[in-house]
Amino acid sequence: MTSPMNAFSRLVPAATRERLSQLLSRAIAQQVAPLVERLGAVEARLGAMEARLSALEKKASTSIRVETVTDVAKEADAARAFWANHPIQDYYRHRQPQTDLVIGEVAKITGGGSVSVLELGCNLGRNLHFLREELSKRGVAVKVRGLDVNAPVIEEGRRSFGFTADELQTADERSLEQLKDGSFDCAFTVSVLDHLPDIQATCRHLLRIAPKLLVFVELDVGATGKVQGSVEGSPIVGFSYSFDYVRILRELGATILVDRPVSLGAGVAGMYRLITATALPQG
Repeated sequence: MTSPMNAFSRLVPAATRERLSQLLSRAIAQQVAPLVERLGAVEARLGAMEARLSALEKKASTSIRVETVTDVAKEADAARAFWANHPIQDYYRHRQPQTDLVIGEVAKITGGGSVSVLELGCNLGRNLHFLREELSKRGVAVKVRGLDVNAPVIEEGRRSFGFTADELQTADERSLEQLKDGSFDCAFTVSVLDHLPDIQATCRHLLRIAPKLLVFVELDVGATGKVQGSVEGSPIVGFSYSFDYVRILRELGATILVDRPVSLGAGVAGMYRLITATALPQG
């Protein structure tokens, strides 16, 4: 017995069969295309809903409180002890977004072909290392000095990045008093002032030491005081503080050049600000 398909093939010319096949394919495509488009729109809406839910979950998992420090001297001693004994972490060996932020700001004052830079709270000296490396490629001679309260970290930084004893020193914010006015073209901090319970004197000395340019990349949760709690399930590191840096610098006579939020990564690292200022006359 001849099958219907075989009979169809014998009775209907090949050209006609091809034409019918094309018409059938076009009809199917016309019916299916709108369905595919609608499915794509549904998928996009589902993706947007997932993103909103994820954002809500993160917000819900963030629990921050800001408390007033009553005994600043006692708190400062405790904070220094905490950070002086903080373990060495590999994170501080690698170039990070905050490193590039600092490099970008310091590069603005290198027109003379040289620059001297002080970092308070340098840890291993990662920021200074990559800053000098990057600016040296541009033909800029860079003099650096880093200060940190953690002696083992300073020793490791000298070994890891080849700094001299003069370039990387064990010291805390109180050592700034010993530096002369205008000793450096720029001074900067990266998440260091946010580990001091009182920064008024520190900012005053930094402005005096480097009146041309200050660069701060610091935690700002929109309130002043000791910051505690957790972000996305991770506890905020001990002895963390938030300040109104712009107000403090202006009260000390500085002019604010840059003030904007910056994101350094997930969690609490997304709550930072980049602030630059100068004590030199403007205009």
